[in-house]
Amino acid sequence: AAFRGDAVLEFPPSQVALACMLMAAHKYPALEFQTNYLGSRFADASYAQDVVAGVQRIVAMVATDDPPDLKKRAAVVDRKLKLSANPELDPSSDISKKREADREAQRMKKKEDRAARARAQT
Repeated sequence: AAFRGDAVLEFPPSQVALACMLMAAHKYPALEFQTNYLGSRFADASYAQDVVAGVQRIVAMVATDDPPDLKKRAAVVDRKLKLSANPELDPSSDISKKREADREAQRMKKKEDRAARARAQT
């Protein structure tokens, strides 16, 4: 089966791999994934069950191809990124545009000054 959905964008690779292993364990019960692998990885059985529950959430999301509020999460992350970015480095920000206009004005003034000195010398 093809891997569908945006789970690879929303979850760390290790969790996606764990979900794949859990999916394979359902298809091939001889693997005894939960008892052998998780039992050896986590001494606390309740923690292993929490891991399985989280992984089953990933499996369910992939199976339904319905990521929970992914666009909303992306909008929140994008907003945080914009708020944390340096506005002087963003060419579309007002600060950057004003700074560029000031630089252009200084260049034009220097150019006019050079032209005026050149006329005065002749």
